[in-house]
Amino acid sequence: MLTDFENFLRFEKRYSRHTVIAYTTDLKQFMAFYADLYPSENYLDQDFLQNRLKILGKDQLDFFEIKQNLEKILLAQNNFEIPDSANELPPIPINFEAVPIWEAMHEDIRSWIISLAEAKNENRSINRKIATLRTFYKFLMQIGQVEITPMLKIKTLRTKKLLPAYAEETEMYQLVSNYPFPADFKGQRAKLVMELLYGTGIRLSELIGIKKKYIDLRNRNVLIFGKRGKERIIPLHKSLVEWLEIYLRNFPSPCEYLIRTVKDEQAYSMLIYRIVHEIIVDISNTSKQSPHVLRHTFATHLLNKGADLNAIKDLLGHASLASTQIYTHNTTSRLKEVYEKAHPKAK
Repeated sequence: MLTDFENFLRFEKRYSRHTVIAYTTDLKQFMAFYADLYPSENYLDQDFLQNRLKILGKDQLDFFEIKQNLEKILLAQNNFEIPDSANELPPIPINFEAVPIWEAMHEDIRSWIISLAEAKNENRSINRKIATLRTFYKFLMQIGQVEITPMLKIKTLRTKKLLPAYAEETEMYQLVSNYPFPADFKGQRAKLVMELLYGTGIRLSELIGIKKKYIDLRNRNVLIFGKRGKERIIPLHKSLVEWLEIYLRNFPSPCEYLIRTVKDEQAYSMLIYRIVHEIIVDISNTSKQSPHVLRHTFATHLLNKGADLNAIKDLLGHASLASTQIYTHNTTSRLKEVYEKAHPKAK
């Protein structure tokens, strides 16, 4: 069932690898919770059991004996000291395919949500897990495993609306004009990463997915594959095109990807994160320093300059205008600040 759901997310929903991992992790967490609510030795990883039974000198253990002997089992497996709290122990290994999660009721799901809240999980994180279960039970309905989803009576939790963090225009001017990027490959790659993220507003995953053949320097645009493989063409400003020409000429490579490692392999997410984090910390006081901050910065600066919201939506690759409208809160806050400073009647 879990494997089928993963394939559904990957091939039918066309979710990104990171989203698939997040959804399956959430589902496993609920399966483990459900298995603990309705314990059965059938839910346990049999390979794990056979290995540990030999160590404990027993022929067989039922579910409750395993829970009683959990510390011994885990010590035999990992050779670590017994922690002060039983809550610090790793969970009993579960055979997820054996857990009849399709039998879960909305009361079971509510109990899980309460346990997550009591464990101090953020409401935003809990809502993501709720969304996982909604998608999962829709999948079960689609394949005929259940007739009615238990998620009908489950509501999402209230969350605070967080304004996207972004860098100021003066800070970004310093970046593109005066930042001391080293002249070697790593330094110039870092410059290209920052220029592309700020100059196009693309996502991190979209950046590392750019192949050199997707770039049209003559027409000054780049082909981007966004979420679920959706294509869009983004214009490149003149200075970015000039920099791309210099980069490709000075650092030729057999690698088909534009952003690569020193070993001529496709760049990976953590590499880009480190590059961006190190530079943003130097130039800006913004509360966050991730690649997504440059996407927020791109959209906010365009909106501040009077760009049409629908045009920004298309550039960002948003499916609906609702996702783009969050940037209007930043510009509204900025307008209020300007008004209060400049208008004689504001004070």
